[in-house]
Amino acid sequence: MPRFSKIKPIVFCALMTLIGPHFAWAEDQAWDFKSFDQFVLKAKVSKAKDLKDEAVTKVVILIHGSGPSDMDGTFKVAAENKTGVFLYKKLAQALGKGRCAAIRYNKRSYEWRAKILKDRKVLETEEFKKAQKTPLSDLVKDTEAFAKYAQKRFPNAGIYLLGHSQGTFVGLQVAHKNKFIKGVGVIGMMASTLGTLSFEQYIYRPLIRLRSLDKNQDDALSMKELTGTDNLSVGLKMQFKVLDMNKDQLLSFDEVKAANFTSFMGMISSDVLRRLIAEEMQYPAIDKILAKCKFKVGFFQGEWDNQTPTYQVRAIELLNKFRWSNKQLKFWYFKKLGHDLGMKKDYSDVSYREIDKKALETVLEAFNNFFDSKAPVKTAPGDSKK
Repeated sequence: MPRFSKIKPIVFCALMTLIGPHFAWAEDQAWDFKSFDQFVLKAKVSKAKDLKDEAVTKVVILIHGSGPSDMDGTFKVAAENKTGVFLYKKLAQALGKGRCAAIRYNKRSYEWRAKILKDRKVLETEEFKKAQKTPLSDLVKDTEAFAKYAQKRFPNAGIYLLGHSQGTFVGLQVAHKNKFIKGVGVIGMMASTLGTLSFEQYIYRPLIRLRSLDKNQDDALSMKELTGTDNLSVGLKMQFKVLDMNKDQLLSFDEVKAANFTSFMGMISSDVLRRLIAEEMQYPAIDKILAKCKFKVGFFQGEWDNQTPTYQVRAIELLNKFRWSNKQLKFWYFKKLGHDLGMKKDYSDVSYREIDKKALETVLEAFNNFFDSKAPVKTAPGDSKK
């Protein structure tokens, strides 16, 4: 025992010498950030504990997807295990190493929801009513505010953005406007408008599961085809008489789509969503930005993403290959991964899971190599990483 007591400190000191004081321990530093309008957003920066701000060479700011999302990307309701997947936290902790730092923060809508749950009188305040009129532009300005904050706090660092879902739209808009931003990573690319994506999710996404039940492929479902115990079969059996509008003892796909469209109309008519869509039209189109952007853009797309479908990213790649020839764009595709870059059971699976380890490594490698490289991307025809 006495011998080990002498050896341990020597080994520890040797290890510290190898990795250096700046890389010894990483930690999350929390603070309350006052955004462009002084609205407070809780935030955290992940970086090595003893790394001075002036020594940071790269900062990656994470941008949320749609809905009231916390800084960790918990997604507890959507998670298969109902305890959360912590997408943004895991990305931040993977990226915030070495001489790099990663910033994540509570989305504005998440902070508003917390205030309302604490005191419903908040709904009647002028501040909240004003916020309802600018749901998208406030998100863009929040990200812009964090980018400018990072530029001042870390004066020797390159500033990058990493958006997820709706955050891909936000990130590209911010980078397009602010030329000091060097690159944008996009996970689950929002290449089309919010209205188009919503229509896709409500009307066309369910058809894949319907076709799996349609044994005779007549684009209709009989009671004999709904003998399964899965949730979809059971639900359709319960609603069969209501949905069978022409009373032919079949649920045509059009009848099912009609039911889904009623839900879609209710959703799309909400004041906040209509305002989101209206504001979206005021910004430059995503394809116009990507065609000529000078900053690098890395696409990380799950091939089983049924929220922002992969075909939209493939379309961007086709446009770049045959029309734009923008060497700043690079594409990575992941088989059987979904919107969250988590492993899916099948394409119709809507549950969220932890980010796939190899996908996380790919994102990290891209920020350590592709985004750092000053040379333009050299992509051979058909060179899409999988």
